[in-house]
Amino acid sequence: MNIIVTTETHLRELITQAISTELRLALDSSRQKQTATDSLSEILNVQQAAKLLNLASSTIYGLVNKSKLPHYKKGGKLRFKRSQLLEWIDSGEKKTQSQIEKEVRIHTRRPSKF
Repeated sequence: MNIIVTTETHLRELITQAISTELRLALDSSRQKQTATDSLSEILNVQQAAKLLNLASSTIYGLVNKSKLPHYKKGGKLRFKRSQLLEWIDSGEKKTQSQIEKEVRIHTRRPSKF
């Protein structure tokens, strides 16, 4: 057995480095698990999609039937991607008058008079 002589400061540094390394490894592991969980929660069934959109399940089926809602059908079951549903919501945003005027100025390339 070897006896190592060190100072209190050096011992603190060694302990701090060891703890930092272990915390970093634990955090990386936790992030990897969270990423895997997030990708699974990205796929929604009809009831989850209805809850996300605050619509009835029958309305979801109607929108799918009219091809107005992005969806996937595998094995006879409807599935939805959360990100696509959120994009679908955003696509229905009504623009304010100032947003419309700003777009007009950008597209006509006229300087603003204000």
